[in-house]
Amino acid sequence: MAALAIAATVWLAGRVAAALGGGPFARALAGLATGLAPVALSLGSTYSRNAFDRLFCARLAWILVRVLSGGSERLWLAFGAAAGVGLLNKISILYLGFGLVVGLVLARRDIGPQQLLALGPRRLHGRRARRHR
Repeated sequence: MAALAIAATVWLAGRVAAALGGGPFARALAGLATGLAPVALSLGSTYSRNAFDRLFCARLAWILVRVLSGGSERLWLAFGAAAGVGLLNKISILYLGFGLVVGLVLARRDIGPQQLLALGPRRLHGRRARRHR
């Protein structure tokens, strides 16, 4: 099971590269770098929850890249579902979530933490998309 989780993480790394505009070489390089990393090789050889933690982090990164590149706002539901399942696995997903919230706040200088919590991710994305038109 852990090897399948790492294989899915490698596939998602290629999908993230494609979502960022990379061609076939970029997708292959992202997958190769992810799959041959010593952490991935060690986690894929023994059954532990850590292999699935990497899978959920990669899934959240892929969804976030798709949302921020102009995807549907309904992807926030998929983001929440993936984060919820990841939290059922390990609570270290909270570190990624905290980092993403801080990054979104810092990227938007006109919105503070209180406004981010009041607006929610769906509303924040809508304001961002309208501002760049």
